[in-house]
Amino acid sequence: MSALGHDEQAQMAEFFGRLIRKIEDIESDHDIVGLSEQEIESVRTAHGVAALPAYYKEFLRRMGKSAGALWVGTDAFYPELLEVRSWIVEILAENGVSQLMGEDAVAIATHQGYQAYWLES
Repeated sequence: MSALGHDEQAQMAEFFGRLIRKIEDIESDHDIVGLSEQEIESVRTAHGVAALPAYYKEFLRRMGKSAGALWVGTDAFYPELLEVRSWIVEILAENGVSQLMGEDAVAIATHQGYQAYWLES
């Protein structure tokens, strides 16, 4: 996973800044809480990958524990996130499509036990 240049980092920061403002505009009863670098490292370790994609790492840094009203009811946040990969492996196996997710994929969420989301590098 390649490092982002200065312009790409600025675009990423702007994107997440806008996203957080939109979430807060919709509903402000839930906090937006990010992860520490140590918690982000535990996510990377749980997925067994060399590095997390830059945008996903920034998502975790800014809203990895809670994203306000975004994804309420979806297992996409820490600490459940540490188990998401095993849940997705189980979902795919139950449906006979284990080959869909690569070994280096980063599992990012499950929803209601039947939807699975992951990133491929």
